[in-house]
Amino acid sequence: MTGCLNRRAFFAAFEPLLARARAEGMALSCVMVDIDHFKAVNDAHGHAVGDAVIQVVAKRLIESMRATDLVCRCGGEEFCIVLPGLERAEVHAFAERVRECIERECGPGVREVKGLRVTASFGLDMLTREVASASALIDRADQALYEANRSGRNRVNEFVAHGGAPAHEAGPADALDGCLAPAAFQHGFDKLLRSAQVRDVVPSAIQFAVDPYRALLAGHAPQAADAARRTVARILRECVRPNDLLLRLDADHFGVIAPDLEIHAALQFAERVRSRVEAESMHAVDDAAPRFTVSAGVDSLPANAPGAPTLIERAGDALLHARRDGPNRVARFTPDVVPGERRDVAPVHEPVAFSQP
Repeated sequence: MTGCLNRRAFFAAFEPLLARARAEGMALSCVMVDIDHFKAVNDAHGHAVGDAVIQVVAKRLIESMRATDLVCRCGGEEFCIVLPGLERAEVHAFAERVRECIERECGPGVREVKGLRVTASFGLDMLTREVASASALIDRADQALYEANRSGRNRVNEFVAHGGAPAHEAGPADALDGCLAPAAFQHGFDKLLRSAQVRDVVPSAIQFAVDPYRALLAGHAPQAADAARRTVARILRECVRPNDLLLRLDADHFGVIAPDLEIHAALQFAERVRSRVEAESMHAVDDAAPRFTVSAGVDSLPANAPGAPTLIERAGDALLHARRDGPNRVARFTPDVVPGERRDVAPVHEPVAFSQP
């Protein structure tokens, strides 16, 4: 169906590759890939379209591989990739390139459904001395994928042991962000949600993205990208309330969970952050410094609503919509429910009226 290795052939090739990596000290990485919201595609459009989505994603994965790489369809909408000889930063960059390619090309590649949006989440890890087997390396990459899904999907996440930082990002710079790590954030969110459910209040989630971050990196301006990220983190720290949760999702994405903040107040919060970032960038002391902005996606639900545990994910969907219309915008998550249609189809979003181009 896909041209990928099946599990039997995959492990037959993976085990000797791992043994060689141990013997020669060669870098070896594993990347797990999951097509986002695949069940919703099947439910809304049927299994024939679901199969077409799997095939077009598999094609993009295979086209991205080198001759020495392995790619396996693990079952359903999941794939496993093994990359020998690449260092961690190179693996992360590879996963980001493939993620962006899937988001940009795979939806239009499914001709049966006009306007279909297809994205994927990635979890990765590298072979280290404590990894005992191929299965153990896959399990760690799968744990990283689980966190990527839980943090909003359509992102790349690295395995983090014992609550530490991903190796490619570890260092003093991260401490300056003042944001929660994913594990601490999830614990805080679960506790916040339980409290909100008891009090029957409405929490909100806001996801922010530094608009030109990857463009700055691609243009070989890592210092400018890092400065933009730190500025956004500082402004968020200054804007959040004491009881809000602030998370750094990945290199250029931040999340905020705000209890007792209904949708209009959450939109105002997002707009306040957006305008402050824009103003600080425009009035930078160094006129030669690249300008940067943020885009934001917002969602709000009663704490007892079925979708409340996925608030940060829904805000991430709204953020993607905001950025499709151009940088420096705010959008809210708005499910498009038409009488007679299923309620689990892919969501549609509306840009916020006061957002500026």
